[in-house]
Amino acid sequence: ESPLAVRVVFGAFHLDDESPQLRDAYGRNPFGQGCLLARRLVQAGVTFVEVRSNGWDTHQQNNERIGNLARQVDPALATLIRDLKNHGMLENTLVVWMGEFGRTPKVFVEPSLKSKTAGRDHWGAVQSGFFAGGGGRHDLAYFTDAILADYAARAVDQALVNLTAKPAPAGIMPVV
Repeated sequence: ESPLAVRVVFGAFHLDDESPQLRDAYGRNPFGQGCLLARRLVQAGVTFVEVRSNGWDTHQQNNERIGNLARQVDPALATLIRDLKNHGMLENTLVVWMGEFGRTPKVFVEPSLKSKTAGRDHWGAVQSGFFAGGGGRHDLAYFTDAILADYAARAVDQALVNLTAKPAPAGIMPVV
């Protein structure tokens, strides 16, 4: 790498160069600021960025924790997509949002836990996610009534998910 390229990438870490309004729109939390950094890194020429949002293991206090997590993730992802579009980068940047596995459709109380607050267990056979940008179609949506079904009504093979991400020149993968 040339010294100039290194300086450009390191410059992406200067989030204070962005307006306070934009930083607020992303959210003043690690995930929100991580999404802003991801946009800046892609803008600087980095071809793959991963942003993590931890704490989704909701075996207890599911409703409260999901609400708190969504208040961080929802505005950050919406602002990331809007910001990429405003900078003319969305068509060449694929945003993939997904976790490593799904959750049981029913909220329950785990008898072995001391705390008797309701939560959701791991469900490896099902997972959710979405794609945005990358020149892909934006008119597709798959829905399933997971409470009534044992598995998703329309399964998508993990290899297909990986191949979908390949054609985009840059990618941002927020991971939960």
